[in-house]
Amino acid sequence: MKNTDWKSIAELIGIAAIVASLIFVGMQMRQEQEIAIVEALSLRVVTSAEVANLISSNRAAWVKAANGEKLSDLDEAVVESILDIVENHYINLFVRYARIGPFSPNSAVRDFAFGLYQYPVLRAIYERKRAYDRRRDETFSEFERENLFRLRVDSQLADLDKLEVPPSPILPFTFW
Repeated sequence: MKNTDWKSIAELIGIAAIVASLIFVGMQMRQEQEIAIVEALSLRVVTSAEVANLISSNRAAWVKAANGEKLSDLDEAVVESILDIVENHYINLFVRYARIGPFSPNSAVRDFAFGLYQYPVLRAIYERKRAYDRRRDETFSEFERENLFRLRVDSQLADLDKLEVPPSPILPFTFW
């Protein structure tokens, strides 16, 4: 065999090795993404259980808010804290879905906005907190990373207001 034949064979083997390693890396990345998705979904279940437990331990205040009743200052502080935790849960879902899937990040926005729309007292607390956040951000000319989520929630609420969607006949005390 000629020297150029060996050189061509060696180059062909090298190219095949590179292609094989790229295929292996691609398969490994896909497997790692699937693992990340499963971990994200598992964390979603754990977080939902923790929030449900928190609501359960403060159910009197939460039920008052869900039923649209007047809240005492203490009850409103409790409900606001729970709502912050629920909002952070949805922000985390929004970020996870945007980065690794498996759902559209807009599903987190839609679910949170619809829950607020169905519970006017919770929406009022959310909007009061949003007004405070806007004033703070404008004062310091800084905007939070969660701002995109909140802007989308505001947009979704405005769309729901235009549609005048009636409340569900049976409202769950948790809305995720």
